[in-house]
Amino acid sequence: MTIEQRQQVEREVLRVYQQENPSVRFLESDARLAEEERRRILLFRDYLKLPPQLFRGARMLDLGCGTGEHAIFYSRWGADLTLVEMNPLALERARAIFARRAPSEARYRFVE
Repeated sequence: MTIEQRQQVEREVLRVYQQENPSVRFLESDARLAEEERRRILLFRDYLKLPPQLFRGARMLDLGCGTGEHAIFYSRWGADLTLVEMNPLALERARAIFARRAPSEARYRFVE
């Protein structure tokens, strides 16, 4: 694949993702956030054998973070995050989710 072809594919993917966000989990309600966090704790602690405490103080890079609806839990568990996303609309949503749902002491930064 040539560089031009790859760039065309990237532009097309971005165009589609700007029209239809594939990762919306509707974390706006407290109940939905609590349910998603409970499910992730079960996944990490019980299935993967990685307790959420493992993330405390960890430095993490999330390439293609989308709307941040996965990374918000790492932030809530104490990780220091760098979130990278090429879709400005997804990044706008990620910023809103983190502003509303990340703990006040959370450490995170966004890169477009």
